[in-house]
Amino acid sequence: MTHAGKIAAYKELMATRGISASTAAPPLWKLCWTLGLRIPPPLFMNPLMVFLLTGTSFGILFGFGAWVLGNRGARSMPLSKAGWVALITGAAFGIAIAWYCRRLARQQQLGSWSTFDASVARNNRVLTRNVRDDVAG
Repeated sequence: MTHAGKIAAYKELMATRGISASTAAPPLWKLCWTLGLRIPPPLFMNPLMVFLLTGTSFGILFGFGAWVLGNRGARSMPLSKAGWVALITGAAFGIAIAWYCRRLARQQQLGSWSTFDASVARNNRVLTRNVRDDVAG
């Protein structure tokens, strides 16, 4: 199965389980996939890698925004202070997202990305439907 096929099956599985599309495939991951990077979805990644990817990107963007907004009018923010803002906010954001993704992956009982394929997704959809039918009936 191709990487794009696995991503499509993963998105469909998460939708059937009630996980929002923005949680299952955040914009940063969509950008990476569009650029041709074959990284697994955040719920299948090592929490350290999720921390590094989200914390770094958020920290850079937030630090730059703080520096731009901190240099308006009579105020001025040194680049070193913006760097500390980026480091602290990036670390906090990265830790929060890594924890949330790991928690959600455990709740959903997801295995490894290397063993995930369309048949796994199809079987899980059938199981999810059967459980919902049992609960409703």
